[in-house]
Amino acid sequence: MAHDLKLHVFTLTLRERYKVANSIKWKEFVDLFSGRTYEKKFSNLFIEYVKHFNGKFIVYQNWNKGISLSKKGVTYGSKNNYIIGEIEGGYTDIASVIKDKNNVDDIGYPVTRNHVNAIPFHFLLWLPPNSNKGLLIVQSIGDKTIHEPLKLDLLKFVESINDKLMIDFNEHITKSAIDKMKDGTISQLVIKRSALPTDKVERVFNKKYNIVDNINVEIKISGFGKSTIAAIKDYMTGKNPDLIEIDNLKEIGVDADYDVLATFKHNGRTATAKMENDFSLKPVYYIDSTDVPLDLNNHPDKVKLKLYMVSFFGEMKNEMGFNK
Repeated sequence: MAHDLKLHVFTLTLRERYKVANSIKWKEFVDLFSGRTYEKKFSNLFIEYVKHFNGKFIVYQNWNKGISLSKKGVTYGSKNNYIIGEIEGGYTDIASVIKDKNNVDDIGYPVTRNHVNAIPFHFLLWLPPNSNKGLLIVQSIGDKTIHEPLKLDLLKFVESINDKLMIDFNEHITKSAIDKMKDGTISQLVIKRSALPTDKVERVFNKKYNIVDNINVEIKISGFGKSTIAAIKDYMTGKNPDLIEIDNLKEIGVDADYDVLATFKHNGRTATAKMENDFSLKPVYYIDSTDVPLDLNNHPDKVKLKLYMVSFFGEMKNEMGFNK
């Protein structure tokens, strides 16, 4: 389905900049805000966070997306140290025309580079006072996501309050997602080599052009039968360490620091696994449409989505050992 609802889960680790091992509890950051109690300081933290948007869309060039959050889009669960936010966001910096899909000759509405294709997304952020770990759960729909610029914005906000602090984000792969994808079929392998060094670039391009750009190589392999899929799964579980013969690809730079990714499909869902010794799956969590239906605009039911995310948040705390 083109408009599947998904959840992306990340852990946040608060630490001192340049001191990876020197973690800091979230209470130390929250205490930088005014208030007599932790709950009040926690609320004031996010009041300041909303203010920093200043009624505008913040745009980070790496993703060409704008995001904005208003005070009416925030629900506080201060006693449980989380907020649920409805953040508007979408692509920007590209001109287009909005037309009626049933009339190609429609003059349409011009979209300039200053416009944002704003869609509502939801996120839940949890900052427990007595831990340096937190949780960020971000909803996406179809291929439309907002979690990358949101993570960067949260990092920038923390830095603006105290430039000695840093957040490390790590994607958490839910156990239920892993269990589903292990039963899936593999439809594609991708071999990726990023930022070839100059001598490797010269193997690909004529030397007289003196190309110094950051060249990336990506090779896609598909069309697998049962025997190939079985071999790939053996590779991923460590039973077959020599699945791919890389010597033939050395001439185009794939001889070091390359990644092999496998695309899984299961019940119409897609996930990606990075083929390493630890077999690290990278699927997202799909929300069943019966739990959170979409309205006529293909937006999720807000009330049901919030309830779902709070319930999912509880499951994640248990799965990750926060409730022990």
